[in-house]
Amino acid sequence: KASPLDYNYWSGGEKTRIRFSVEWSINSILNAPINLIIIDEGFDDLDISGINKLLDIMKSQNDKKIICVSNRPDMKNIFNNSIKVVLENECSVIS
Repeated sequence: KASPLDYNYWSGGEKTRIRFSVEWSINSILNAPINLIIIDEGFDDLDISGINKLLDIMKSQNDKKIICVSNRPDMKNIFNNSIKVVLENECSVIS
């Protein structure tokens, strides 16, 4: 029987929020000198409130480089730089 604390019971957005919270907390506790954060499809399961909270956290990390991979077209306007990768002849191509 699944309980509300069972990971399989959580929604995709809840899992994403917990994952980011744990990763940032561990880095903060360990005072890890991490200068690069890679977020792979981190926005896909979040609602607009979750997206805005994650963006606020990311903006507070101004001493770090952030690479964000997303298939959401609305994300490209949020970041200073973007690279578009498309499938062409069964290969990934930067356009």
